[in-house]
Amino acid sequence: MHNLNTKWRNYYESMLEDCQIDYDTIKKYVYKYMPNKLYRYRDFNEYSEDNILKGEVHFSFASDFNDPFDAAIKLNFDKIEKELEPKKYIIELVKQIPQRDKLYKCIQKKIFEEFQKYIKIACFSEYKDSMLMWSHYANYHKGFCIEYDTSKSELFEKYMLPIIYKKDRYDATKCFLTKNKNIGVNPVLYKSNVWEYEKEWRMFDYASNFEEGKDFMVLKDAITAIYLGACMKEDEEDRVRRWAKKKEIVVYKMKLVSSSAQRRTATMTDEE
Repeated sequence: MHNLNTKWRNYYESMLEDCQIDYDTIKKYVYKYMPNKLYRYRDFNEYSEDNILKGEVHFSFASDFNDPFDAAIKLNFDKIEKELEPKKYIIELVKQIPQRDKLYKCIQKKIFEEFQKYIKIACFSEYKDSMLMWSHYANYHKGFCIEYDTSKSELFEKYMLPIIYKKDRYDATKCFLTKNKNIGVNPVLYKSNVWEYEKEWRMFDYASNFEEGKDFMVLKDAITAIYLGACMKEDEEDRVRRWAKKKEIVVYKMKLVSSSAQRRTATMTDEE
């Protein structure tokens, strides 16, 4: 397996927009290009022990993420009206409603809010040494990063796809009109290109498929290393090391180094 290239990404995106191709087929194709290792940045909290000892990966709704526009959509209501031409009586009624544009904006907002609570997501990155990722998702280097071998659990192939980064918001008009499950999850796979540095892959499933009170999947056999933040508290670092030792997981300590701040990978290194 190896990382994505531009040509591969373009074909992957075309598959996502094809109503005839289901997600299982796309995932099988994508898995050939999935990185050998993926990383999950974590703050030290009440879930940390289970993250390491039990391998629990907790899922969240898009509405819980730090980007309030995660899974955001746009809808082309002119196209929707045209496609619904046989139902002219409904369209004519809508056209007579005062502040019609405002109504459509409200409808779009409602659909977006509902969609954010339709899918549960767990986020991974291709990199373990991104300064921004350590700051945003591991409490400014006070947390840790878990390394997963994507060949050691079938869950990666079954539930994971990479994010596509775009300047414009995802156009969900086709999803809305066709109600086709093959493209129904697409909005969670598109993000603004301002987040491109994350190099994100998402493990996701319908919220209805999770048992009540169980918002996680188990990837304990796939954990191959843990990277401790350079500024991690000593007592919390000791606890992570003890948990890792029980599972015979190798532990590295991130270290700030004197180098050009312009290079993403030159600002830190790792050591046992």
